[in-house]
This record gives sequence, structure tokens and C-alpha cells, in this order.
Amino acid sequence: KMMNAFMVGKDITIPYLDTIHSSYNIGNNDNAELAQTAFGQGNTTITPLHIAMMAQAIANDGVMLQPQIVKSIQSDGRTLYRSSKNSLSTTTTHSVNEKLKEYMHSAALEYGLSESGYGMVYAKTGTAECANNRIHSYMMGFTDRYSFCISANNNNGSAELYGIAQRLVRYLNNLY
Repeated sequence: KMMNAFMVGKDITIPYLDTIHSSYNIGNNDNAELAQTAFGQGNTTITPLHIAMMAQAIANDGVMLQPQIVKSIQSDGRTLYRSSKNSLSTTTTHSVNEKLKEYMHSAALEYGLSESGYGMVYAKTGTAECANNRIHSYMMGFTDRYSFCISANNNNGSAELYGIAQRLVRYLNNLY
């Protein structure tokens, strides 16, 4: 149910950009494979943008919005296209969402991400084992103003992202 709510396994079209794809395969409902899939391992594939959209949904009280790359297109004073906030999915209930935010805030503090007068920070890391013994890691998160996903290939794990995330959050907080 949660995979469907977060649109894993569904194509998501981003106007004027592309369509992102993700997938999961639980196989024969094997308990071990189901458990691995539940925390994003097993036969799960997903893009960093989709992971950022998950952070955005949790930040938005469980409502996943369609990502926007183009705000508007105008020609000769006429508006040819204007983006709007389109809801793609309701991912969680309010109580589940609040619990997720509580856990993600605790994790963000463990990663060294502090509010510094800018509001709450929430984050979660993850790793994926890829072919040829490569490790792919990411950190997704959000504040009251933005969501982010840092993605790195061929590294030693998500702890390598802590310093990058600290600098990014400081930069975005100063920007906004």
C-alpha cells in the first residue's frame, strides 16, 4: 500500500522534461524479500528525483505534488503554459506523517543538520548496492521551505554525504 501511495512502480510525467520510472518486485511474497523491499532494498529501483518527491510529500502533510520544472511559458505577451499545483497522491495519514517527521528530524540532527534559526530540518539517508560492488548513496530531506535529495555514486556509504548536506542546508537557508 505504501509503495503505491508513494507512486513507486508508477510512471510520473514532469511537464516539459521527461517521465521518471521506478519499480519494485516482491516476487512470490517471500517474507525475507518483502522485508528487504519495505526498507528500499531487494528489487527496488527509484530515481533521486522520486526520492526528493517523497521528502516533499512528507513535508506537505502527506500530499505528493507533481514536480514542476517550468513555471510558465510566454510568447508575445500571451501565456502559453502556466504550471499549477497538482496533487499526485495522498501518501500517509496525518498521524503517520507526523511520526515520520519526528524520526526524520532526529536523524537530521544525528547527521549534523541543525536549524540555526531557520526552522526544523528533516532527513534520511539510504544506500543501494549496485553491480560490480559499487555503492550508491543518497540523503533526502526538507525544511519548512524546500526539499532536497543528494545522490552519489561509487562511494563508501551515506556518511560521506553529511558534510555536503550540512553545506547545502546552510546555503539554502541563507538563500531562502
